[in-house]
Amino acid sequence: MLAHADGSSLHSALLSSWDTLCATDRRVLAACAVFPGSFALGELEVVLGSGDLDTIAAVERLVDGSLVVADAGRLGLLRPVREGIRAVSIEAGLDEGLVPRWIGAVITRAEPLFQGFFRWEEDSVVALAAQADDLRLAARRLGQPDLRLACLLAAALRYGGPWSEARDGLEAACAGSDPDALGLAMLGEYRIRTGAAEAGLRALGAAIERAPTAPLVLAYANFLRARVLAAMGDRPAAFTAANAAIHHALADGNRGLLALAHDAAALAIAPAAGLAGVHHHYAAALDAASGRQHLTLRGLVGANYGSALGRAGEHGEALIRFAAAQDDLRDSPLRHLRAVVLGNTGLALAEGGRVRAEPALAEAAALASRVGDAAGEAQFVGKQGEVRLWCGDVRGARTAFDRARHLGAAASLDRRRRACLAWAEGDLDLAARWADEAVAGGSSDAAGWSALFEALRGAPAPVVPAGWLGEVVAAVRGLAPWPRFEIGNAERMWVLSLARTLTVA
Repeated sequence: MLAHADGSSLHSALLSSWDTLCATDRRVLAACAVFPGSFALGELEVVLGSGDLDTIAAVERLVDGSLVVADAGRLGLLRPVREGIRAVSIEAGLDEGLVPRWIGAVITRAEPLFQGFFRWEEDSVVALAAQADDLRLAARRLGQPDLRLACLLAAALRYGGPWSEARDGLEAACAGSDPDALGLAMLGEYRIRTGAAEAGLRALGAAIERAPTAPLVLAYANFLRARVLAAMGDRPAAFTAANAAIHHALADGNRGLLALAHDAAALAIAPAAGLAGVHHHYAAALDAASGRQHLTLRGLVGANYGSALGRAGEHGEALIRFAAAQDDLRDSPLRHLRAVVLGNTGLALAEGGRVRAEPALAEAAALASRVGDAAGEAQFVGKQGEVRLWCGDVRGARTAFDRARHLGAAASLDRRRRACLAWAEGDLDLAARWADEAVAGGSSDAAGWSALFEALRGAPAPVVPAGWLGEVVAAVRGLAPWPRFEIGNAERMWVLSLARTLTVA
């Protein structure tokens, strides 16, 4: 009889049961214990790797002996039983070959979903996400980096996180091998998702160089490049990359990537160019995502459309788009996308000066936190602070701004918020010092901000240069319609309070 260091009654019972089993039943039970959860009979036969066993009869005996649980056509072991049998079977030398075959079975089950995943087909995305735990355990049991497994796990984690885990696995796998183009492109995506945009762009560039004729890789990598370049402010390069992504997505027949590529093209259009191009690309994006398999993607694209309209000052139309996007995503299990849509809804409400923005922003921040999206959480929490300040809740605003700073909010944005707080509290000297630091740190439209901050110091009728602030001043005085631009609620407070004292150049 096999001895065991744990003298508990459970282990004693397991050992007693093990001793009564025939060789076939022991081998089958050892294979059952390899699975971390429930499994089908066919999966068990793959792990056993031999057709010389009467597996069905052995399983029936194990179920009758209460060692294996059968429910709704699937099999499983209670966790204490599974852990005990794993230890006993390893000690008995019955583990050889079981784990490698189980890893192979996990990969075989996940790989057919990979193509659908890159087409953003909802069934494939959700099914692959459900296999994240098995893929994670397979990677751990393998004990060495494997690019194929790392890519599958990263795909499974895209909408549930944590993204840092996906990035670490891809980094290790790409460092330990000669990675293929798709692996490099995925590494680029997860570097970007975890805040390493420049490193992500390098990986995407390497992927494009390795696959000059592969439309899937070219569409995927160029779409990601377009999003990052637009965020960096290089709109011409972003628009070029987005058009390349559109071309290659059409060549690949990939409607999911086509929708995302049009979305990226719309984001790359400069605000001064007006909304015609934005409407064109979002109409094309929504058409590409019109099928049943793309309902979640349609919600995401619709939310981005709403964000674009909100940035242009079309808050009413933006909220209509957000409402439609939330309907598309209402039953989606993809929490990250729900966070994006809720957050963008809150941002649009906030930019429109609506107090009810805060509940949407709070829920979005909580969802972003659960998937490990620190940048998204910082954005939503910071905007909560602006809404609170807009409503006169200075203490609540300070709490939100402090949290956003801790989460990694951009330094220039944080300095502007500190200036807002000081101004709201009546400390104009401190507000001006923070404002100077914001401009020195590279705040956008530095000349406009400098003029506004001069007003904070009490300068007599400072001159405002042409640009967004000049347009606002003219609108406040009734000399021109309100411009379409993006401005935080806290800054709007300054503009509305001070604009009547400013002179436009």
